[in-house]
Amino acid sequence: ARRDGPSQTECNELADLIDAQGLLQNLTVIAYDPPMRGKGKDKQKRFTHGVVAGGRRLRALQCLVARGRIARDEVVLCTLAPAERALAISLAENSGRAPMSAADTISAFADMVRAGARVEELAACFGLSALTVQRRLKLAKVSPRLFEGFRKGDVSLDQLMALALTDNHAAQEAAWAAAPASDRAPHTLRTLIVGKGLSQAIVEFVTIEAYEEAGGTVLRDLFADPDDQPQYIQDPGLMNRLAAEKLEAIGQTLRAEGANWVELSLPPNHIQRNNFTDAPHSNREPSAKQTAELAEWRAQAQQLHEQREALCGGLDDTPRVSPALGTLWRPRR
Repeated sequence: ARRDGPSQTECNELADLIDAQGLLQNLTVIAYDPPMRGKGKDKQKRFTHGVVAGGRRLRALQCLVARGRIARDEVVLCTLAPAERALAISLAENSGRAPMSAADTISAFADMVRAGARVEELAACFGLSALTVQRRLKLAKVSPRLFEGFRKGDVSLDQLMALALTDNHAAQEAAWAAAPASDRAPHTLRTLIVGKGLSQAIVEFVTIEAYEEAGGTVLRDLFADPDDQPQYIQDPGLMNRLAAEKLEAIGQTLRAEGANWVELSLPPNHIQRNNFTDAPHSNREPSAKQTAELAEWRAQAQQLHEQREALCGGLDDTPRVSPALGTLWRPRR
């Protein structure tokens, strides 16, 4: 009954599951009497049975044959159905299917971990990456009240991922309550959870490594791009203290080198900075050498000007236009 066949990605995902768990549901087949000739590259073959329910499972098994995971003559359990019921059986199987909800899938992974399964085992068992399993387990740690909202459709998956930035249920619920109903975008929720961040300049000045060595903790967004994962400082006071100490060490070095005045400020204080202006200056007459250089440059400039006038001589006043650069110059008479 189904005319839109599965994508290669769907077949590969199902093949991973069958490889890990085995074929959990029989194929439903009908007998051909007489045997049916194949099509395309199989036109020389004769087939005694055809699958009427389980086409995606059949393609997944063929993927496993191609991978060398099972033999081409692997024994597969099938349910033999009467040919006259083939279409009805196919329609019934495709109409009656209901995939698990995302909430049920997430909860099931968490239940398996509580039962003793390890992340690596689950990843291998379901053909997933360890990061995908870790993300599902992270979502399962969201406040039960908010997770129930996700199950009912009141909280989106993107919002749930933002709330999972912290495991603190009170902080998650506080962020959800503080955000206006019209602006519960993931970015807004993350900002409410982590609060106002430190200046990135201070973080780069101290470095995350030095901060963690001093006992500081960092909140990392598991759902961000692994190559560009945001890092939220959990102890701003410690980070500021480390920055002040590092800045003071630089100040001491400058004083030891003979600097007459060193003033330190953290974070950058624009009011203080505005108290200082450029040092007063005045123009002086050029030296003899500088006067000679200026005369040479003026002579070169005059020569170039005369060359340009010669090139433009006799031309009309139409601007010269470049398609890429626009008007370049207007000739002068």
